[in-house]
Parts: sequence; C-alpha cells; structure tokens
Amino acid sequence: MEGIIDFSDDYVNFTKPLYEAVSTIPKVLAKVSGPFFVPDGASRNKRWYSEAFWKSVLGKPEVIHGLKDGMLGTLIHPTDEKAAHPMYSSHVVKKLWINSEKQGLGEAYVLDTPIGRIIDTFSSSGLVNLYVSSRAYGSYKDEGRHEGMPVVDEENYVLKTFDFVLEPGFTVAFPSFSKTMEQLEECYCDTKYFDVNLSKLEKEIKVKRLIEDLNYVLQR
Repeated sequence: MEGIIDFSDDYVNFTKPLYEAVSTIPKVLAKVSGPFFVPDGASRNKRWYSEAFWKSVLGKPEVIHGLKDGMLGTLIHPTDEKAAHPMYSSHVVKKLWINSEKQGLGEAYVLDTPIGRIIDTFSSSGLVNLYVSSRAYGSYKDEGRHEGMPVVDEENYVLKTFDFVLEPGFTVAFPSFSKTMEQLEECYCDTKYFDVNLSKLEKEIKVKRLIEDLNYVLQR
C-alpha cells in the first residue's frame, strides 16, 4: 500500500480563523476545531473520498481506539518513521465526526511541546495559516472512477492521524484555534486591558472584550 497524503503546491486564499475562550487543560496551548476532512469531495491531488468512505473509516475499531487514546500528529507530514516518532508530536486529535450537514469535522489540542509551541506561535501571530491533512496508507479501488478520478478504497485504508500543513489537499480543512481565558489573561496582564487590583470577574469581562476586539480585527 502507498502512503496517502493530501497536499498541493498551489497558492491558496483563505479567511483568518477566530479565537474564542475555552476551558483550561494543563499543558495544552490551544484547542483546534472545525473542518478536518471532506465527505464526497475531491482533493487537489485529484483523489475522490466519498461520504460512505469516511463513515466506514471512522467506524473502524482501530480508529475509534486511536481517538480514545489520542492520535498524535505533527507539523508537516513526516517523510519517514523517524520523523513520525511521538517525540516530534505537536498535537493530539481526539474527535472526528460527520455532522448533519455532511461536513467532516474534528477536534484536536495543541500540546506544550517544541513543535506544538511553533504551531501556537504561527497561529497566534495571524501571519501563518495552518490547515489539517490526513496521514494514511491505502490504495485505490480497482474498478470504478469518479469523474475520471481514482476512488480511495476504504477496505485497506489505514488512517494514522491528521497533521498540520501549509499546502492542504482540501482548502476547506482550515479549523479555528481557541485560546483559554487564562492564557489570554497571562498574555495581556501587563497591558492597558488589566489592572493587578481587578477582581476575577472584572478580568473575565476585560478578556471577553479583548476577544471581541481581536475577532473584529481578524474579520477586517
């Protein structure tokens, strides 16, 4: 079986993700949620992934078990086993599902590791745009093509994880990063937004206003 990695060298236009407040998890730098994959979609590598394909993959015991334990991923798809070692992990994928609108969604957490901190820096800067892309092994179906494109066979498809990439196979696989209330407070406690004598509630109100300001800027 060949490694199936979706990426493209084409230039992509995109919309900046929004940042929201979420609960704190120790050693987690950010929560990532949103589109991860595309049911009934053609990748920019001209591969067809059907909705039935993804339902079959997500229902496999090894995928269910992998999500329960946590699928470790990294920045850019590894090119060999050494690069795929857990020591180079940047995040952990914990949920994958298809919603009622047939969108392929996922949820992951950026970890406080060397590469995780790079991803956090990229996303926080607003200057680098990170997408997600599946890392897997498999092959195409022997018979049947979809609009001239090869169809990925779910029977021997082995999903390993999702990595962050700069050149995605699906441009809609652009989830949002969420910062915790405490992290925002820590970042801005020395600025005009905070006074050391403010109560916890007053600080939370300030942070919420800060988030609104950040979202307004990102949408412009």
